[in-house]
Amino acid sequence: MVTLRPYWPRVLSLDIGFAHASAVIWHATDGENVYVYRELVQAHLTAPELAAEIVKFTPDAERKAIKAFYVGPDAFSRKTSDRTQAIELDSALAPHGFPSLSPAAAGPGDRRLGWLFLYQMFKEGHLKISPKCPVLVKAIPAAIRDFPDHSEDLLKTETDGDDALDALRYGVYSSSLQPRLPIELEAARLVTVPMSNLTGRALQYREAMQDVRRRRSGMSFGR
Repeated sequence: MVTLRPYWPRVLSLDIGFAHASAVIWHATDGENVYVYRELVQAHLTAPELAAEIVKFTPDAERKAIKAFYVGPDAFSRKTSDRTQAIELDSALAPHGFPSLSPAAAGPGDRRLGWLFLYQMFKEGHLKISPKCPVLVKAIPAAIRDFPDHSEDLLKTETDGDDALDALRYGVYSSSLQPRLPIELEAARLVTVPMSNLTGRALQYREAMQDVRRRRSGMSFGR
């Protein structure tokens, strides 16, 4: 069981539906691996109702770590009133500290490239799905290619798993976030003096802390 670090950036992604389920996926990244740790898959929710469920599923302390929220592009054009679903969701989520919604990558070829990226992540062991995500756990091994004409795409199915897979692809493929380590950890990684020289380690750590602070503050020093 992996312990999610509080400084790992979190990402939410959503494939919105109504008769079909809306699927929300929560994941974190350590810069190399992606950890999918929560899912919400439910049909017949209006945009305000869906927003209320997302708020309920996301602890207050976790919301500051959410750096992006990717949503399928149809949410930015589909209207249930005079406003799009994306606007309704954004309005309901913003007071609770969620970031503004961003359209998931959906340009020409992005669907095919997204599945290819997920396949490569799975193959290399960098995409990890929690058992607490039962819809995804069931859908992933059941996914098949759309032979013969679209063999680099997945076959669309009328299932909740299909919606959850689309939400997973939106988040993992669209996100390129890297974790921002606490300054103490970043400095500690720069220390190379052996443990046998505690004084030397302490001096190097102090210099590393100063260096990290300079870089984070945007200060530049010539040689």
